[in-house]
Amino acid sequence: MAVFNRNNKYFTDQSCYITKATRGVNTPLHTHDFLEIVYVFSGNSLHTVNGMQYAASAGDLLFIDLGCTHSFTCGKRFSYANIILKPEFISREPQGFNNAFSLLQLDDFKDLRHVVDPSNRLVHLSPEESELFEGFIKLVLSEQNANNGGKELLLRSVFNALLIFTFRKMALPMKEEGEIGVQLLDYLKANCTQRLSLEKISADCHYSPAHFSRLFKKYTGQTFTQYVTSCRLDVACRLLCETEMSVDEICSESGFTNRTKFFTSFEEKFGCTPLKYRKSIKNNVE
Repeated sequence: MAVFNRNNKYFTDQSCYITKATRGVNTPLHTHDFLEIVYVFSGNSLHTVNGMQYAASAGDLLFIDLGCTHSFTCGKRFSYANIILKPEFISREPQGFNNAFSLLQLDDFKDLRHVVDPSNRLVHLSPEESELFEGFIKLVLSEQNANNGGKELLLRSVFNALLIFTFRKMALPMKEEGEIGVQLLDYLKANCTQRLSLEKISADCHYSPAHFSRLFKKYTGQTFTQYVTSCRLDVACRLLCETEMSVDEICSESGFTNRTKFFTSFEEKFGCTPLKYRKSIKNNVE
């Protein structure tokens, strides 16, 4: 297994920096001795982190902690930013922690300490959130190669903002309203290929459908239907990459009852048809 170290092209002498790639290149399995946050500008990719697969497309953030194993394949139109934080950015005493979540023990992060879900690695940003996040990235890219006064302080402040923004998105949904957040999302992900009723789910959570819908949108950034559809598309991506099933079979197997809805939703998220997605991933693997 490869290990990217500080002599590797992925590293600079800085403790925190961003690289931007306009064309994705498949990356073999490696071990992280750094924290990486991948932000996707366009296209699609399939990441494997600690043996779990994550399909990331435009507007997605993928959090990859220190110590994780990681590899990915991507389509030709995949463009992204790598936000790299070395151990010394997180602590001046690296031996004192094993992962980036040690930051949550600091007083500055105490209000996030009990709500961040470390397993919630892949999150989707709304258009408004994407605009803000890309603004941070643009600021870092313009500053890190310049010689402006106060550069180090500014960059450290912006990287802290990026990290806090990411932690917020990884927070447990609906935690403020009750203890149903993480259990509910686990249930939806595990059962997304089945018929799911908003009315029944909201009743099980002891909310009216309207109130449940407002809470769900507030804490996930998506409507109930959008979230379930996204989970089903993740299943479809996995089946496209790992099986030889036909597209119609995958449509049904991933929980879609309407073929047109499946194709429309897939193209909206990944910018291509299911067959083109399968072909682009396989071409990059070969």
